Amino acid sequence: MAKKKPNLVSQRDGSAKGSKPATKKRISQRPKSQKKQTAPQRLLRELQVHQIELELKNRKLQEAQQSLEELRNRYVALYDFAPIGYITLDQKGVIREANLTAATQLGVQRSRLIGQSFLLFLVNSDLKIFRQHLEQCRETDHQISIEAWLKPKNGVLLPVQLLSAAIRQDEQLSYRTAIVDILGRRLAEKKLLQSEQQYRLLFEQNPHPMWVYDPETLAFRL
Repeated sequence: MAKKKPNLVSQRDGSAKGSKPATKKRISQRPKSQKKQTAPQRLLRELQVHQIELELKNRKLQEAQQSLEELRNRYVALYDFAPIGYITLDQKGVIREANLTAATQLGVQRSRLIGQSFLLFLVNSDLKIFRQHLEQCRETDHQISIEAWLKPKNGVLLPVQLLSAAIRQDEQLSYRTAIVDILGRRLAEKKLLQSEQQYRLLFEQNPHPMWVYDPETLAFRL
C-alpha cells in the first residue's frame, strides 16, 4: 500500500499563520523606554543635561576663585611683611597705599597713614631733592634712586634709600616707592671712616720710621 505524502503546504501555512500572533505579541511587549520620546520628555532631558553642565562649570569657577584667593593672600603676606617698606603715591606725592613695614618706618598706623603727604615725613633739606626725584621718574620708565632722611613721628631720624618708578594706568599717574633702611650701612661706613682716620693719625704721628709695602712684590705703598 502506498504511503500517504504529508501535506507540506498545509504545514507551511500553519507555521506561517502561527508566527503572526507571536510577532504581534513581541511588538506589543516592547519596553516603554524604546518608545519615541515626546517633546516634553526631550525638553526635560535637555534641561537635566544643561543643569549638569552648569554644575560642573560652577565647580570649576569655585576652584579657580579659591586658587585666586590663596594667591592673593600669599601676595598680601609678602607685601605686608616684606623687610622693605613699600608705598604708592599719587601724582602729588600723597600716600595711597602702604605696607606694614612702611607704616613702622614712618611711625604711623597704616590706617592713619593713607591720605597723608609723604613730604611730611622728610626733613626740610630733602624736600627739593624728593620733588626732583619724582620729576625724574615721570621722564623715564626706569627706577630712580636717591638717599634721604625720614622724619618719623617718633622723632628719630632714619636714613633711607628711596627707589621709585612712575606707573601710568587708566590715564592716571602714580609712583611706587621702596623705602630701604640704610641705617646699618651708614653706621658701618661711619665706623670704617673713624678706623681709617685713627690709623692714618697713628701712622703720621708715630716718631719711628714706618712704611707699608706689598708682601708679594715688596713694593712700597704711598
